[in-house]
Amino acid sequence: DKLRSCDREAAANRRVQESEAILAKTQTTLEEFRKQISQQEIAQAHAAVQLAQVIKERDELQREREVAAEARRRKRNQRRSAMALDHRTARSKSATMPRFNVFP
Repeated sequence: DKLRSCDREAAANRRVQESEAILAKTQTTLEEFRKQISQQEIAQAHAAVQLAQVIKERDELQREREVAAEARRRKRNQRRSAMALDHRTARSKSATMPRFNVFP
């Protein structure tokens, strides 16, 4: 009877030790996962900051292009307006101005 009791106690002690070992291994694995998740969150945050910066730079470049295009449009429209005024007077820019002799 004592022998069976000792065997059961030894088996129970082995199960406790195995459970403690499994618990320790699980805790270690959990800590490793937490570190990995933390590193991934940091990497994601860094990537988000970089993406925001790239988007900001892209938007600034787009605005610069639009401003330059608007300036070119205005300049072209001014030239067209000037050309339209010249055509209304029916004079070529290369033609000389007519000279009228007021006093013979």
